[in-house]
Amino acid sequence: MPLHIHTIRSCCAAALAAIPAVILCCSAYGLPRAERDLAPVTGRVTRGGQPLGGMWIVFEEAGPHGREAYGSVQPNGTFQTHPRDSLGRDGMVPATYRVYFLLRSPDAPDSLVAPEYQDARTSRLVVRVEPGWNDISFDLHEAP
Repeated sequence: MPLHIHTIRSCCAAALAAIPAVILCCSAYGLPRAERDLAPVTGRVTRGGQPLGGMWIVFEEAGPHGREAYGSVQPNGTFQTHPRDSLGRDGMVPATYRVYFLLRSPDAPDSLVAPEYQDARTSRLVVRVEPGWNDISFDLHEAP
């Protein structure tokens, strides 16, 4: 079956018209820029200048989205956060977060971290995660 020049022109014109429509739809229904540009967050936790480990650090977004990220605090006090999302991406959405700590096991000594730092409602630790790399340190006071 021979192709006619007017059929080829019509197909090319339709394809050229569809390309901008596809581009517009992809940008309109894609992730917002803040969610595409995740910021890596690492840091260190100390008490009186000494490394503090053996717990989880949790970042809970203070805004309406309520995003969370968490990380395991290593024995040397260092941590790296991991977001709780279904895409498995490393990093956090730039925003303001309240920070608190969870003990890894119920039999961990309560004196590891003061109770105020173990609850999102009472923790006074608030940080702003900015675009780009974030290295955040926390020096917690002694538990009462």
